[in-house]
Amino acid sequence: MHKIVWILGCLLIFGASAQTRQPQCFACRMRVLTPSGYVPLGHIQAGDHVLSWDVRRRELVQNLVRDVHLDQDGLYGDLVTEGSALTIEVTSDHPFYMPELLVYRPIVDIAPDEKLLAVHLENGRCSEFLVERGEYAKGGIGPVKTLILESPPNNFVVEGVVVHN
Repeated sequence: MHKIVWILGCLLIFGASAQTRQPQCFACRMRVLTPSGYVPLGHIQAGDHVLSWDVRRRELVQNLVRDVHLDQDGLYGDLVTEGSALTIEVTSDHPFYMPELLVYRPIVDIAPDEKLLAVHLENGRCSEFLVERGEYAKGGIGPVKTLILESPPNNFVVEGVVVHN
């Protein structure tokens, strides 16, 4: 069982008006699971395929990227797995899949005892891991991107974690 520590410095934008609200994105250097393995999000374009997690069938399925949204000056925070060098750089309101509730919620709304869903590449099976809220720390400003997928399931896998598109 892995634990995740959510560290975020971009809460200032959460709950802002629609005109000034930060898009739900990941830093472009984060890796997305594709049929060929992990690829940096910044390299994914419309027409590419990514792998989505079918929560009903509990398996990875291919999904077509219909569009991408890029913001050159996105504000993001750090989601750090405890005991690992892995850091997911994500905007504060990006939804992550909550397997116990069968819903997606923004990462800042996830309580310390709730779980995220991880997908392991080796065998295509999923495992859940706990979220442990840490102290808030400054994230970064830089290019952030999200994917718009062609069909359900409306998720993709970033650094092993299932997130909404």
